Amino acid sequence: EFDSESSTNLRSSLDSKKTMTLECPVLPCWDEDDDGVPPPCRGDDPACWKVFNHQNQYTNDNLCCIAFGNVGFHYFDKGRQTWMGIAMWSTLISIAFTIAGCFALSTNQGIVLNTHWLVVFARNKTSGDEFTLHLGLRSLVHTHDPCTPFGCHEDSFLYSCDSDGNDCWPNEFVADGLGDCRKMAASTAFGAFTTCATLLFALLGTINRMKFSSDANIQKALGMITDLFCASIPQAITMRDFYRRCYAEIDLNYKGEVSARVYLGPGYWCYIICLFGACMRALFHWLTPLPNQGSGCKPQLPQSLIDLLDEDGDGEISWDEMKKGYSKLVAARREKKKQQQLMKEGNWQSAKKNGKQMVKANTDTKGSRSSGGKLIDRISESDVEYGIRSKDSFTQAQEGYVSKKDYEQPVFEAQPTSL
Repeated sequence: EFDSESSTNLRSSLDSKKTMTLECPVLPCWDEDDDGVPPPCRGDDPACWKVFNHQNQYTNDNLCCIAFGNVGFHYFDKGRQTWMGIAMWSTLISIAFTIAGCFALSTNQGIVLNTHWLVVFARNKTSGDEFTLHLGLRSLVHTHDPCTPFGCHEDSFLYSCDSDGNDCWPNEFVADGLGDCRKMAASTAFGAFTTCATLLFALLGTINRMKFSSDANIQKALGMITDLFCASIPQAITMRDFYRRCYAEIDLNYKGEVSARVYLGPGYWCYIICLFGACMRALFHWLTPLPNQGSGCKPQLPQSLIDLLDEDGDGEISWDEMKKGYSKLVAARREKKKQQQLMKEGNWQSAKKNGKQMVKANTDTKGSRSSGGKLIDRISESDVEYGIRSKDSFTQAQEGYVSKKDYEQPVFEAQPTSL
């Protein structure tokens, strides 16, 4: 039981308590605190090999890359987590099917029987013998008589047998009738392996482009170029050629002696699913611009950058204006980095002096010295963007201009800088 005054004091005491914030872990594809830059590529002045650094002048921070990063539509930018999410999930699903189809590279009989790209059921009209051929990417399995309740006899033949002539094949139909198909399967083997091995990098690209914080010109360029010209188109050509040589062009009545029925196997259909995932990635990489951009189907500089580079105010920028304006931007950026570096390297006395002046000014106007004291230590680039002092600089404050309690509070709120 409390009287009215005690209840009021208790309530005010509870209200004055600091609240505790619980941060729930999120999946990488929704973590907006991640900028998507690998640790080896980090740094304020990146070398040319740090291609994923957002400040790299060759792969990110130049007019050509900026123009290509602007390709796309605002509609897909606003819903990037939905559209790039479709690309991400289709890639993730296709990885499982691609690995299954890639097992056809094996020469093990059991694996080839389960992951073959083509199966042929044939019958010799003269002798009445029946046999089945399961074709993988490096070998085939010949199943034939004699058969028992436990199964028929199975033999494996490597495609490298072609270099020794036709004597190594079980019959003329396999040696001659399936000759083009065997060569096509053997030529597909390397591409099937590289497709499977590079899907993880394609998945990481879609994850980075899902997030506003990690999308960059290089991420979009890699998605636009590699997923279209190095994945979708070449794989579509390969699947078409395999279909044509191993299915459509097979003689189903070979020389009037062998009748055959041909079916595409599970390995082939697994790579069709992989092709669908590659098309989804390529499509949404082209349609989704960088955050807050979108020039349609053609590369074009963002309007805000055009206004900045346009010296004569005619609404258009010439090549000379482009070179001069961008050189000024680069010079200004370098000068800003230089000033920040000087402050980082120990210009403590000047910062302390400025802090004292701010304390005095605030004391005269507000009767408080804490707000001015918060400006005494050096400012890093992340401080400017997010308004929070780095903790190591607090240890430099030896003369008590600001307490640790006050120091950990945000000094000001500012939006992250943008080009």
